[in-house]
Amino acid sequence: MKFKYICNIYKIEFIMEEHSLIKIDIQSETERFKEHLNIPGNNRILFSGMFGIGKTYFLDSFFKDESYEPFFISPINYSVSNNEDILEYIKYDILISLLEKDNISWQKETFSDNLLVQYYLKDHFWKLAGDVVKHVGKVGKALSTVISDLEKHKVEYEKYKATYETDDLNTAGKFLFDLQKEEGSIYENNDITTLIYALIKSIPEGKQPILVIDDLDRIDPEHIFRILNVFSAHFSKDYESHKFGFEKVILVCDLNNIRNLFQHKYGSGVDFSGYIDKFYSIEPFQFNNKKEIIKRIYDYIDTIKRENNKDYFILSHIVLKMLIEYDLINLRKFVDKTNTFWKIPFRKYYEIHNNMSDSSNMIDFLLFMFGNSKEDICNSLRSRNDEIILERDENNCFRFICILLNKEKYDKKEENIIYENEALDFKINYIIKKETYNNIDIRIEEPMYLNGTKRESIPFFRLLSIAIENYCEITNRYQIKYL
Repeated sequence: MKFKYICNIYKIEFIMEEHSLIKIDIQSETERFKEHLNIPGNNRILFSGMFGIGKTYFLDSFFKDESYEPFFISPINYSVSNNEDILEYIKYDILISLLEKDNISWQKETFSDNLLVQYYLKDHFWKLAGDVVKHVGKVGKALSTVISDLEKHKVEYEKYKATYETDDLNTAGKFLFDLQKEEGSIYENNDITTLIYALIKSIPEGKQPILVIDDLDRIDPEHIFRILNVFSAHFSKDYESHKFGFEKVILVCDLNNIRNLFQHKYGSGVDFSGYIDKFYSIEPFQFNNKKEIIKRIYDYIDTIKRENNKDYFILSHIVLKMLIEYDLINLRKFVDKTNTFWKIPFRKYYEIHNNMSDSSNMIDFLLFMFGNSKEDICNSLRSRNDEIILERDENNCFRFICILLNKEKYDKKEENIIYENEALDFKINYIIKKETYNNIDIRIEEPMYLNGTKRESIPFFRLLSIAIENYCEITNRYQIKYL
């Protein structure tokens, strides 16, 4: 539902409430993920998607299905912990989740006093006998001393006896028991672990207990692999069932980002696939809801307020669509800008704006979407070397980017301008025509390689980054001029 923008605080709040209901359709991804989840033997799942694309929202929605009993934990703060402590924090987070659920069977074991008295007498006979005879006069007190001394000698004798006897089975069993009780050990299986396992297994039949380890994208890059290795050591062994009794464990991250961090840390020659494949049973699930997000771009943009008309959004819409398709902007940036007010940069530099109004509006808005950080948007654009075949609308948008490729001639009219870039092996001719006040037309020829051969595709994002950098330099130049 859309409302006319009115400068009334109550109306603005109402508009914000309505637009906050903008939803992205997840039905197609829900069906695809359900198929992936139900593959036989698919017990370890790596759920991948770019940061801010809506992974947590999707999983929260998906696991509202009553056939699942999800446990969400976030290891963001684990990076300040030692390796041996991380497993204890995992158990803490799981126990907190268990306490929040109302379908868990918490057991309390009780034993009869008669039975417990028998065991106590058996285990403490000599100590009890010594205490009793103390009260039988002088003879009793003397006898209690004798019993106490005999008890000490009994203990010493057992130690002496053990030095001459060997029990391979007992030795091996003690070693295994001690290792299972050691905190942080990869074979750790202490009382709390056993308790968690029993509680998870008490979940009613028909509900799959699933552990979701979310927010791996947010972990300090210096610690991400250390924490992943802890998960690997405890969750990736060939148990008949999971260590804590979960039927499936889902790791949520951006696989491409993890790959880049891995290669930066260990070098591009180190086999990443050999490292990462222990975190999934079949193959990573690549969450991709970009088509649905693109359908709602204008709905999000339309919530952003500006003091005059919104025609400038047309070119911005086209570029934003391309940025989504190539993973250069995420859904979170749109959500963060929802219902905000875009204050257009103060234009003392009217002469530059009048020379390229559509171009400046488009780039100003793109900068706004990236927090007015030229470095952030240009670094993102330069990370993609894709050669793109432009569709009609995209080619129309590219015309307004061309005007800024040559920063010394952006204001030239009726002149054939040639732009060449040796690093990109790119060349294009274009003419800028001024039709009416504050309205220009850019006519471009076919893009070429430097040798004059026609190009079918162009390095669009690299060229857009150049245009943005030139635009920022030009506007700074005019701002300084008018100060």
